Amino acid sequence: MKLSYEDKVQIYELRKQGQSFNQLSKKIWCECFWSKIHDEID
Repeated sequence: MKLSYEDKVQIYELRKQGQSFNQLSKKIWCECFWSKIHDEID
């Protein structure tokens, strides 16, 4: 999965708010997974 500019900005903002990389990786993986599922359904 390649991150878009918007994804990178969102990660930067969440890191500034104090979220750990572990929390971010789980969130990004989940979003990627559901996006892939959604694409397969359509």
